Amino acid sequence: MKKYKITIITAGALGLTFFVLLVVTAFGGFKTSDYYGGVARTLIFALGACFLLFIALALRFTSPQVDTLKEISVDGKSGQTKITPAVVKKLIRKNVAPLSGVRLLSTTINLTEFGVKLVATFALSGGRRVEETSALLRELISDVCLRELNLTFHDVEIRVTDFHSVYVPDLSGMENKTKTTTPITKEEIEPKYINADIVTPPPVMTEEDVDALWAEEIKDDEPSA
Repeated sequence: MKKYKITIITAGALGLTFFVLLVVTAFGGFKTSDYYGGVARTLIFALGACFLLFIALALRFTSPQVDTLKEISVDGKSGQTKITPAVVKKLIRKNVAPLSGVRLLSTTINLTEFGVKLVATFALSGGRRVEETSALLRELISDVCLRELNLTFHDVEIRVTDFHSVYVPDLSGMENKTKTTTPITKEEIEPKYINADIVTPPPVMTEEDVDALWAEEIKDDEPSA
């Protein structure tokens, strides 16, 4: 937040400088020819580049920031106590050990804009379901850290980076389920034509029909008496 404020103030000062130069030039304080010099032009380009840089930094700082914590302050009756992430990881590993098929790989404690966030990475095996096991681990970690360290997290994120499945799908049953039960008929195999019942195929001509046709054509071509 402090970096964001400094960036915004600097960008505002540079923008105000450009505005003052524009107003002074508009009212005749400076002539446009005064900006054609090498030094003045270089100065204006440098100020413009710095302005764009600080604007980009301001946009970058507006995005959610995540800082990895090296220690956590816990308030107690007698004052604050510093707890390192290694202590939290050791406590979680100890309480997760009795769970079969669950192995802790790593933990990270981050400071976000909403509060302290714990990211725990696990490997699951032995038929563990991801959704149910994640809910169990989230509840276990929150309870243990609160009771043992008086530490609460804004969010506990469970990541599963290694998973060994024991489920074997019934492929034959799935094939039988997806197969069609209606036999394919001959009509479905043969091609169908649109308006086939309306169209009458031409008759098949024999040799006698061809000879008779030629005879009629010859008779028509003969000159009449």
